[in-house]
Amino acid sequence: MKKLSFLILSIFFASFSCQEKAEEPTFEVCGVKDPVKELAWLAERIASSGQSELNKYFYITVAEYNEETIFLMKNCCPFCNSVVTAYNCEGSFLGVVGPESEIDGSQLSNERVIWKPVNSSCSI
Repeated sequence: MKKLSFLILSIFFASFSCQEKAEEPTFEVCGVKDPVKELAWLAERIASSGQSELNKYFYITVAEYNEETIFLMKNCCPFCNSVVTAYNCEGSFLGVVGPESEIDGSQLSNERVIWKPVNSSCSI
């Protein structure tokens, strides 16, 4: 079930709009000031996204987990059965966030939004 949910989320996430709205963090993330543009893997993920009716529900946050900076691919989709996936500064998949998953969401701290599409429906 986790793999199916991850696959569904990956398909939806891959269809992000190329439009972006960075929250323009005033803090360094993974050694850069603008991770959306300066981290190649993250910039590619956003830039390669296509048009989708669901893009307005997705956003990216950064948080601390076990003294490591991680990126969380999240959404506020009211009718999607999806999961939150996590990546490290190099873009390597770390796992799924949840109570019985690889990453315990209750251990996340200092979470901040760093990207959402211009037409975002999420009130974050």
